[in-house]
Amino acid sequence: MEMYKMLIAEQDKNQLEALCEFTSSKFKQIKIVRTEETGYAVLDYISKNQVEIIVISINLLGISGLEVARRVKKLQPEIHIVMISEYDYSDFLMEAMSFGISDYLLKPLNMLEYSNVISKMVEELDSKKHSKAKRNKLEIHEDRKNIFLDYCFIYSFMWNDKSSYQIKFYQDILGIDSYGYILNMEIERKGEGCAVDVDRDFMIISQGIKDVLSQSVTCVVGPQLGKRIIVYVSQNEVQFKNKEAVTEALALANKLRFEMVRCFHLEVRIGIGSTKKISEVHDSYEESIKSLRYMLSSGVTHIKDVSPSSICHKDYIELENSFFQNARLGKSECIEQFGFLWEMLKTLNIYDAKNKILEMLAILCREVRLQAESEVNNLDYTHYVEEMKGLDWCQLKQWSYSKVEYILKAVRTSRGMVKSVAVKEAMSYINDHYKEDLTLGFMAKLVNMTPQHFSKIFKEGTKTTYIRYLRKVRVEHAKELLLQGDMAINEISDATGFHDSNYFSRMFKREEGKSPSQFVALEMEGTNSNS
Repeated sequence: MEMYKMLIAEQDKNQLEALCEFTSSKFKQIKIVRTEETGYAVLDYISKNQVEIIVISINLLGISGLEVARRVKKLQPEIHIVMISEYDYSDFLMEAMSFGISDYLLKPLNMLEYSNVISKMVEELDSKKHSKAKRNKLEIHEDRKNIFLDYCFIYSFMWNDKSSYQIKFYQDILGIDSYGYILNMEIERKGEGCAVDVDRDFMIISQGIKDVLSQSVTCVVGPQLGKRIIVYVSQNEVQFKNKEAVTEALALANKLRFEMVRCFHLEVRIGIGSTKKISEVHDSYEESIKSLRYMLSSGVTHIKDVSPSSICHKDYIELENSFFQNARLGKSECIEQFGFLWEMLKTLNIYDAKNKILEMLAILCREVRLQAESEVNNLDYTHYVEEMKGLDWCQLKQWSYSKVEYILKAVRTSRGMVKSVAVKEAMSYINDHYKEDLTLGFMAKLVNMTPQHFSKIFKEGTKTTYIRYLRKVRVEHAKELLLQGDMAINEISDATGFHDSNYFSRMFKREEGKSPSQFVALEMEGTNSNS
């Protein structure tokens, strides 16, 4: 089995400890050869030693993780870098991407996401060592960077980011024109004859989409979003004014659908938005969602083919209920669903639409308050009513999106507050089952939470990390077994859930400040002196 060397750079000792323990237990192919707290120490080590993976925090002592990543890439261009940060600003993403990092994770870490990222890196490393492909290393690096760029662009218009700087940046680096439209693809396996697994083989499917479309247009293919893939088709001004633009878009989508069925045996439905200026492509995205929802039997529908009569009151009620259910959990699908609701509300007069939006905001805030105290309690509804009075349809849309996004952020914050019952249940289970393999993911599932959320509420409830608490419990039981004197170190290691005598000794010394043998000697000395 091929072993890959990893360096972890993190100044938060608890986070560093958790990463080391999780990585060592989860990935047998990875050997953590170094941990550092300062950027200069990382650069010194990398200048003298070869490693395959670096997990690095943006906040390091000395110099920042971003600068370290830039210099590391110059020293070892093929190294895989996972950046960890508390910031999700697009400027950080773009700067990190320009250095060639492999992935970007936000704190507090979701260990499932971390595991998936590292797993993919291990798979890529394995594939690279055994692949017979002739593409050189620079091309692979450029492909990764381009994919990352494509994803950033797709996310930017999904969240309606109209920054002129970012638009110009994407136009320059992706080579796209000033106009474009969205193909919203919904993909599923088509029976036993399907040649691919949608999740496992997503990159193959994505490349297939590019191969089909790039024969006639410039396009950007986004990430997998559940069953959806968002594709941006670039258009110039001449194409935008072309009277046959809708017909050509339908022909392109039908060709893509045919090739996906022919090559991969996939069931594909495509909703098409109208061509917009690049700064307004969010509107085309919303139209593509609407086209999918009110799909005709052909499997491809353009927004021009969706009539207002397609929308009924029953659809609105069902969608609104689903919107509120997802909002309670802070799910990002709410933004897409709100886009549907917005289109339906536009059939009303603006006065009634404003009242309905205010009603929705009030219900959302109530749902948040039922979960926990949060910043949503500070909403001034009187102030909101005043804000809405002078807004036209375009302004109302922007205002509504900003408020929904704000409340969703508050939902996620409130769900992160301490859930004492879950913490107590976890502590009780640890005390009874400390001998077992109690991963963070297992415990989170036990209390019906995500690993990220469980890790956060456990630390808030116990004032220590989950890993540290588990280790402390195991060490306390180990001390009892050591003083009994009838078990060897390796037996005690297994009996307390460490399963490695060297690792047990290191963790024991970290907790107690002395090795197991020193602990026993001092205890025996104290006993003898007392007698």
